[in-house]
Amino acid sequence: MDEIKLTCETCGAQYKLATSALPPAGREVQCTACGHTWLARPHAALPASA
Repeated sequence: MDEIKLTCETCGAQYKLATSALPPAGREVQCTACGHTWLARPHAALPASA
C-alpha cells in the first residue's frame, strides 16, 4: 500500500495516510494533536518514504 505523509500546518505533527484515502480534489483532515483542520491535497503531500 502506498502512503503519503501529511504535516499539520499549525503544530507540525506528522501523519501517514494511504494514498487511496486522499482524492485528487483533496480531503479535509484534522490534527489529533492540536485540533487544527485543513484541506489536504495530494500535490502538497510528500511520499511517506521521503
